[in-house]
Amino acid sequence: MDVAEQQYLIRNQLKKKKGVLLVHYYQRGEVQDVADFVGDSLALSIEAARTDAEVIVFAGVHFMAESASILSPEKTVLLPRLEAGCPLADTITPVELSSSDVNRITCQGEIKDVVYSREKGITVKFSGRDAFVKFRTGLKDGKTTYSTTPSEIFVVCGDNVYSLIALPKRIPARSIRLSPGKTENIRKNRSLFGALPFEKKVLSAIRSLYTEEIPESFTVSTPNKRIDLFRDLDLVLARVAVVEGEGIQVKEYRGTLADGDKDRIELGEKDFLRNEISTDPIAVSLDRLVLKKGEILRAFVVESHREEPGDER
Repeated sequence: MDVAEQQYLIRNQLKKKKGVLLVHYYQRGEVQDVADFVGDSLALSIEAARTDAEVIVFAGVHFMAESASILSPEKTVLLPRLEAGCPLADTITPVELSSSDVNRITCQGEIKDVVYSREKGITVKFSGRDAFVKFRTGLKDGKTTYSTTPSEIFVVCGDNVYSLIALPKRIPARSIRLSPGKTENIRKNRSLFGALPFEKKVLSAIRSLYTEEIPESFTVSTPNKRIDLFRDLDLVLARVAVVEGEGIQVKEYRGTLADGDKDRIELGEKDFLRNEISTDPIAVSLDRLVLKKGEILRAFVVESHREEPGDER
């Protein structure tokens, strides 16, 4: 099949699926020729958000597709090559900044550089550990206008590169604190789990808690929250371990027999598939199916975890 035939098939499928094809300007000419839009990463995502397309196909790398997903959460975003990555920005974080005031970005170490596009209508100055971001304003018919165009900002702090999408909003000035902890945890977890199949990642996370051999890259909290769900079982949410970068977290529940006449109860995994325990469960594992007086049940529930921006006001 020659190039012209491939291009015809691509355009035909896009029409059928109500799709739009975004192509980064570093792609080959024959790929650009079949595109709906050609440009840099964020500009393409903005153009796609303005269309009525239901599907966005992004001929670029991971963080570009993530940008499109952030700006068009109601659309399906497809990346033709899932392994396509960019060493500058493997993890991207959207942050809301004031479109009228000066915003401050602070690093734990000295800021070496800030990379951004002046054409997007922002100015950035940095010194020491602080960078100051200001969106430009305009004047139309005697009234001040404020930017609504998102902009990529890459902040180089020490050996880390923080990749941000600055979303201008009519809000007071924001102070954003960048911490290497989350970024380092993501890198360590990715190195730890490598190319393991998803099922083995889940089992490995459960095993880490069960054996108490928890990697330092897991973020662990101990809510010790009582769960009033079972008549014959006193249940407590003992701890939660978030595996950042892998999209999962493990909840460990501990239970004992409630006061009463029963000296044993039978349990099953389905007993823990309840909304009060998890609204998005992936796997459940119990260390025992029969619980007797004096024994302690350990139940592990793995669920999806949505990564949240690591910023502070």
